[in-house]
Amino acid sequence: MCGIYGFTGTPDTLLLEQMASKLGHRGPDETGMCEHKNFSAGIDRLSIVDPRFGSQPWHTPDGKVSVVCNGEIYNFRELRTLLQALDYPLTSDHS
Repeated sequence: MCGIYGFTGTPDTLLLEQMASKLGHRGPDETGMCEHKNFSAGIDRLSIVDPRFGSQPWHTPDGKVSVVCNGEIYNFRELRTLLQALDYPLTSDHS
């Protein structure tokens, strides 16, 4: 089970790291964080599916959008086909 955390407002790396330290037991395999102008987020990940290429947060190629996600997307094959048709770069075949 992963731990997701974040906040809106001015980035505060120390606060984000403190949040990570409280949820590290939820996802002992990897910690990922991102900070944008008015939003900060992180995930402590339990790597079950795609431990090699499933690192988060995910970012759009232009870096304007970052995403953390916990769960399973059951229609990932259809979504992948749609994203590939839009020439969206994907870094994994199932994550």
